[in-house]
Amino acid sequence: MAGVALLGGCAHLPDDVPAWGPDIVGITQYNKVVSFVHGQPGTLESSAKITGLPAGDVVVAIDFNPKDGQLVALSEHGSLYHLDWKSGAASPLASLAGM
Repeated sequence: MAGVALLGGCAHLPDDVPAWGPDIVGITQYNKVVSFVHGQPGTLESSAKITGLPAGDVVVAIDFNPKDGQLVALSEHGSLYHLDWKSGAASPLASLAGM
């Protein structure tokens, strides 16, 4: 697993969400989203640079929405995004800045 250092956040699919995605998704200090199969943590299933954030912003936390199974990311500047774990594309969802 050379070159991958996970930050503190990983997301695991809730048991009642259909198994359409990976078992474990994480973010790295290099602003990438990575995925693993839980039984093979040394093997990356996917790795993609996170795109769609304003310049200077980075993702600091992720979680799967238990209602719809979508991966949601929180940025350092206080914005929420839908995050495509395969492509790394972030789509604006809401801003928590100033709340």
